Parts: sequence; C-alpha cells; structure tokens
Amino acid sequence: MEAEIQACEEALEAIRIQYEQYFSRLVRRPPLEEEERLRRRIAGLRSSAGARGTLRFRAESLHQRFSSYQRMWARIVREMEEGTYSRDLARLRRRREGVDAPPPPGKKVAEPRPSGDAKLRKLYDAWIEARKRCNQTSRQPTFEEMSESIRKQVPQLLERYKAKSIDFQVVIQDGKALLKAIPRN
Repeated sequence: MEAEIQACEEALEAIRIQYEQYFSRLVRRPPLEEEERLRRRIAGLRSSAGARGTLRFRAESLHQRFSSYQRMWARIVREMEEGTYSRDLARLRRRREGVDAPPPPGKKVAEPRPSGDAKLRKLYDAWIEARKRCNQTSRQPTFEEMSESIRKQVPQLLERYKAKSIDFQVVIQDGKALLKAIPRN
C-alpha cells in the first residue's frame, strides 16, 4: 500500500504540472482522463481495509490535497470560460497594446506634442508604480521633472542613434525602476 500511495503522489504532481501547462496555454486540453484515473486510485486507497496508522493518514492527506487541487482547477477553468482568468486578461491586455495605435503604458513617442502629454502621463504613472513595487521610497520625481528630462534627451538620442523616433519604456534593472530609451527607425 505504501508503494501505491507513493505512486499516487507522483501522479498528482504530474497532473498538477499538466494543469499548469494547460493554464499557460502550452497544451490544448486539460488532463481530465488522468485526473479521473487518479481519483479512482485514491478512492481505492481510502476504502482499503488494510490501511492503519501512518498509511491511513497519508492516504487521507493525499485525498485532501487532491480535493484541494480539484477545486482550484475547477475554479480556474470556470474563470477561463467566463473570460475573467487573470493570466488571460493580462495576455489580452499585452496583445491589445501591441496592436492598437496608442502605445502601452510605459512607452513614449519620441517628440512629445500637446497630444503626447497623455502618453507622457501614462509613462510617468507606470514609472511611479514600478518605483513603488521596487521600494524606491526616495523623493518621487514630479511629472514635470520627468517630462522635461525626456524632452531634453530626445534630440540627443535621435542624433546618437540616427533614429526617426525614440520610445521610452519602464524597465526594472538591478531592483530599480528606470526609463529606457528605445530608438525606432
């Protein structure tokens, strides 16, 4: 019986990995058949008459862990079907921002014009948020200071990289949130 419990624990870990791959969209179907086979094996372990003491405890613990995973998997599958799964929403947001005309938060078009102030504001908000996540608690630069700094740098960067425009994005490097210039041709 101990060998069977060990085999079931290994099967549970394999199914957990398969579900993670499914949730990450690396595989197309959830491992429903494997899950059902494991459910039957665990039910057989729990109902076996020879289980005493430690083995009975391990079988019950395995059953509880499996039940917990099943509830979590069912919740995530339901969220995926309803379109509220956080990973899917983040993926859609990234895809939409890459295709749509306005740049995503954290990016800035090279030469700011009056219409560019909204883009600068988005860049600034993303930068400040990243600074907070990195625990950069020193004095927060103002929006005006950041935009003035970018306006001064753009002509120099255009000349240096011989680019048509310069985008800016927020990056985290060595635990610090930075604005990174990206030349575009």
